[in-house]
Amino acid sequence: MPIEVRKPGLATSVQDRGREGYYHVGVPPSGALDQFSLLAANLLVGNDEGAAGLECAYQGPELVFSDAAVVAVCGAELEPRVDG
Repeated sequence: MPIEVRKPGLATSVQDRGREGYYHVGVPPSGALDQFSLLAANLLVGNDEGAAGLECAYQGPELVFSDAAVVAVCGAELEPRVDG
């Protein structure tokens, strides 16, 4: 399902659980800052535990979904809006 990004937000990035085991070649684990919230969001919507998600900081994005979607908002306190 296509998702239109009308506004990307101030610091929105796509994050997953990271890549363990590559530090010896200069690749840090990285991944989502709040691993617990990423896992919770994935489980709530029925995704694989390791699926990527949007990590939003400061100001979230404005997204338009072309079809019905199940979305989980987990982590820091914020006020998500639907239809404005």
